[in-house]
Amino acid sequence: MHRNQYDTDVTTWSPDGKLHQVNYAEQSVKQGSCSLGLRSSTHAVLAAVRRSTNALASSQKKIFKIDDHLGIAISGLTADARVLATYMRTECLNHKYLYNSPMVTGRLVSDIADKHQSKTQASWKRPYGVGMLIVGLDKDGPHLYQTSPAGFLHELQAMAIGERSQSAKTYLEGEFATFENANRGELIMHALKALKSAAHDDTVSIYTILSDLTV
Repeated sequence: MHRNQYDTDVTTWSPDGKLHQVNYAEQSVKQGSCSLGLRSSTHAVLAAVRRSTNALASSQKKIFKIDDHLGIAISGLTADARVLATYMRTECLNHKYLYNSPMVTGRLVSDIADKHQSKTQASWKRPYGVGMLIVGLDKDGPHLYQTSPAGFLHELQAMAIGERSQSAKTYLEGEFATFENANRGELIMHALKALKSAAHDDTVSIYTILSDLTV
């Protein structure tokens, strides 16, 4: 992407109705290593490719545990993801302290989407350059959500984001009908097969939540 007169700050609209800095942040997500999530009626699984930037460095952490009932997988800028993960952990701790119960996943995800969107409303801020897949468990069962730098929020059955995620999406779409009744092992196997084309020789991280957790 090249610079132009409409990308000097995040609040400047281009003639074709775009906020270029938001588009740049979304491009950061697309260039990050692939992460995916999928859920059944009883379980939810996150999987992510952990890639090292060079031979002398350790791989970047791509999956973060937020609470006993909630976790995230990210693609994009890991530094931005750490900031959001810290915010989510603090919110979960505060909620548990005040109400003696786990925070409802949908409420926390909505707060995160609002934080993303608020970064697009002031010229002295920049969007978070990270996309997130969030799995959580509540009284209605497992949930999977996706957030984006623009502040979009979607609840999904399965999703993949990041570099070479299209091949993972193609696999997930082909096996979609089997997810609802799948057990933990079957979901993990689907996740590994979906990431096969994106992972190559890289390490894959797995995170799962189970419906038998007390919520």
